[in-house]
Amino acid sequence: HIRVVRNVQAGDIVVFFDNMDTPIMRAVDTHFAKGRVGFGSFDDTVDLREIVIRGE
Repeated sequence: HIRVVRNVQAGDIVVFFDNMDTPIMRAVDTHFAKGRVGFGSFDDTVDLREIVIRGE
């Protein structure tokens, strides 16, 4: 499982694997206040199941 947490006002983008409490990746970017979600793969096929996207 991958969980991405985005706080638009603060610009935080935080990425977690499985049920980790500590993120594996963290960034700050206040440029984009809204947008779209996309999926892709490089040099291979991908099988996506049970995708959940939540917003506030």
